[in-house]
Amino acid sequence: MAPVFLLMEKRLLQHMASFLGWYTHFDPNSQDNDTPQEFSLCGDRRAPSPAEQPTAASTTDESAPNLLPPPADTSSKLSEASTDASQSPRLDAQNHPPSTRCSAGTGERERCGHVGDVSREVVPSVLVDRLRRSDRKLSAPFETFDGLLNPGGAISNVMALNVARHHIVPEVKVKGVYGTPPLVIFTSEQGHESIEKATALLGLGVENVVHVPVLPSTNAMDPQALAHAVQQAADAGKRPFFVNCTAATTVAGAFDPFEAIRDVCDEWGMWMHVDGAVGASFLLPQEEYYKKLCRGMDRADSVSWNLHKLLGVPLQCSALLTRHPGLLSRTHSTVACPNLFSHIDTPLCDLDSCCSTFQYGRRADAFKAWCLWKKLGDQGMANRIRLVYTHTMELAELIRTFPKKFSCPGRGVNLPTEVEVEESVPTGMPSDINQDAFHLVWEPVSCNCCFWWVPYDLRKPFAQHGWQHPLLHEHLIHVAPAMKRQMLTEGSIMVDYHTLAGRPFFWRLPLVNPDICRDDIFNVLRIINRIGTSCFPPGSYAVSVSEADLSIEGGPMWQTTINDGDSSSCSRSSARRVASFPGPEMAHAEEIRESTAALPSICTF
Repeated sequence: MAPVFLLMEKRLLQHMASFLGWYTHFDPNSQDNDTPQEFSLCGDRRAPSPAEQPTAASTTDESAPNLLPPPADTSSKLSEASTDASQSPRLDAQNHPPSTRCSAGTGERERCGHVGDVSREVVPSVLVDRLRRSDRKLSAPFETFDGLLNPGGAISNVMALNVARHHIVPEVKVKGVYGTPPLVIFTSEQGHESIEKATALLGLGVENVVHVPVLPSTNAMDPQALAHAVQQAADAGKRPFFVNCTAATTVAGAFDPFEAIRDVCDEWGMWMHVDGAVGASFLLPQEEYYKKLCRGMDRADSVSWNLHKLLGVPLQCSALLTRHPGLLSRTHSTVACPNLFSHIDTPLCDLDSCCSTFQYGRRADAFKAWCLWKKLGDQGMANRIRLVYTHTMELAELIRTFPKKFSCPGRGVNLPTEVEVEESVPTGMPSDINQDAFHLVWEPVSCNCCFWWVPYDLRKPFAQHGWQHPLLHEHLIHVAPAMKRQMLTEGSIMVDYHTLAGRPFFWRLPLVNPDICRDDIFNVLRIINRIGTSCFPPGSYAVSVSEADLSIEGGPMWQTTINDGDSSSCSRSSARRVASFPGPEMAHAEEIRESTAALPSICTF
């Protein structure tokens, strides 16, 4: 990979780590830390102009306790490296003699992001030279965290598990797993399946993955159940070593209690990893609601973060960050090819990222994220998350008020009163055919909203008995699959359904696109309601409700015809009207978009 892309990757990872408190853009020895300083790609130190001043306060909390051990003589090491770079010829790819391997990767093909031989070796000298010319005091910029970009969140989780194993049982790298006690991994029962795949890949055994129950009220991991499971594993002669937390679970979008889980990990000496493929992006907004969701994430040993999800970076772009500097290199480095990384070509190859991964050929994924972040800035990227959360709350509101869509009279009004649109009653249907059709499974907390569509004949018993009633449960499990079959037949929308904790199948709608509007969200509900009414018209079930018993007979009328009278289109005249909701203090979607457009195209990295 060309040196400039590796430099982008390093800058990007540093900036991402700053939101976890693992890196600071400020010199702690400087006297003017109150003013943010841009550290540009070319390494020149300059104060931002008034037009370029960031609109939000720095994300670095200088009052927060330092959770990292002090680096061992890091400043002197980098100072010596900088001195060596100044006293020796510059090992720049453009100026390097063509007879050496450092000259590789300077052609037109390589400059477009393609891998060019081992030109990645040159980046340490370029990087240190840029830092030296920046006229800044080096305050261990590389020794406070470690990180790497990967193809996806699953690969990041695999690497996190491998790094954790090396940290806990370092002899496994040389001697293998033979003779070591079984290593046990703990993850939420609603966690991602990539953890099981990682254990199978690393030879740890899927049977050694313990699924910890969640709290029914929050869908988050139960810390007490975790402590009990760890104790059981230890009593069985196994070694607990890894806990996988989740920030925004796949279905419910729940955040595990990181603080309480960290305490359990400290008690048993376990590695705490946060699968933040989706939820780590909630570190960007600085409102209290988002801080509460992410509280304790900075205490994790490693965090995976997908930039190609909520932040809108084109596929593929995922990061693995760890607060243990040098551990990635110690885990994945090898001496099998001693001539590959010659100190003759690059005396500072220990700062290169090639030894930190088992991938030798990597794409320049940092380029996409780096350009987007430099364009939008911290506030622009944070506004994407604010919009995602706003749209999720809008969907929850529209589910409660369906078939009516209320307008939003203004900021600060929680319950709009003016009916803007109301779904019409199909010809020949009861007047209340659209009433009480949707029911939330639980209140959304991040970017996923889960809900049921209930057939007309089952709505009264559902309101009285809930989904737990055996007869209702038996019939509701067929509703979503039948509707999904109709969706695929007509090709209108694509929404997936799930089940958790014994619940009948429900719809899960992740709202990850900040550019949608209330009309788009309402149209999805209208289409789902139309498809449901087509599959389960009134009279599909014969329901008898009494105080003592509930009886249901009948079933769905399997219809595959497409309704030509689609009512999914509606006016977009109110596309920019957004409701206000309890929760974080936030502007409307239009105000957030306007503030994003007004931001200068600068970033603090």
